[in-house]
Amino acid sequence: MIARLRGEIADKDERIRQLMVELGAGWSAPTVLGLTYTEAAILGLLMRRDLVSRDMAMTVLYGDRSDPPDANIVSVYIVKLRRKLSPRGINIVTSWAQGWSLTPESKALVASMRDQERRS
Repeated sequence: MIARLRGEIADKDERIRQLMVELGAGWSAPTVLGLTYTEAAILGLLMRRDLVSRDMAMTVLYGDRSDPPDANIVSVYIVKLRRKLSPRGINIVTSWAQGWSLTPESKALVASMRDQERRS
């Protein structure tokens, strides 16, 4: 019985890992951007999704915490990301009351930076 339960736990852990990857968690941003872990996680979401809602970002960033910070923290990180990314031509677009997205050109630019970094 214990072996069966351990197997079920392992299956659930793997499914959680897969879902987090799909959401963009653990995505490695180009180091040249100088992002923190949290900023990179949000950029990963923006790279993998057409639109990132506040709830989605909170789930990826704080889903495992019993007392997450106020949801406005996502807006704070978006401001920080914009400050770091805008000078490089990477633009985060706000869709009011829906969330944020990257322009297709910005996604291509980030992907290009990431590819360049991997080749070096």
